[in-house]
Amino acid sequence: MNRFSGTVVILASGPSLVESDIDATRHLPCISVNTTWEKARHCQVIFAGDHRWWCDNADKIDIPAHRASLSYNSERQYNAMRFKSKVGTDGGYNSGAVAIEYALANGAERVILLGMDCSVKLGEHHHGKHPKSPNPNEKKCALWKTQFMAVRKRYPESNVVNCSRYTELDMFPCMPLEDALCAHGLIYATHSQSGGEYTAMACKG
Repeated sequence: MNRFSGTVVILASGPSLVESDIDATRHLPCISVNTTWEKARHCQVIFAGDHRWWCDNADKIDIPAHRASLSYNSERQYNAMRFKSKVGTDGGYNSGAVAIEYALANGAERVILLGMDCSVKLGEHHHGKHPKSPNPNEKKCALWKTQFMAVRKRYPESNVVNCSRYTELDMFPCMPLEDALCAHGLIYATHSQSGGEYTAMACKG
């Protein structure tokens, strides 16, 4: 059974991700990549391909999100169900790239990307550096671009839109988040400063 339908948002770890973009998409199904779940506690899925990430972080997760990985060991030890990727390998792939494949394989008809910088020009991550990982760096970013392109080639008919405020991924169409939502009749949510609620905003005509 497919986990998703319609539009799915993937919130990645790039420093371009801001809370207003997270707030604007809280009404949509969401996949958080790696540590982004800490800011997107509403996410349905936490996707982290690297077993080392699960070793360092699994015990910290206190939300009921589904866990997914590329790793047999992560599935066995941390209940992070192994996704059988057609383009990624255990421990050797960018989690954001495989998260796109995961969304498509689980029924997403359209995928919106946020925080997919694939660059260190604005910094490393929006959540700070992983304590035991050398990622990211310029060399890694260059490798990751080829991996995102592999996803594009594997799923050429997929509808993936990159709404990251800064990105060096040019294999997916780019547009502002509000335009991407409104083009498909989706609401643009915002945080209510008075009551802490998330309310719909009308798209600009």
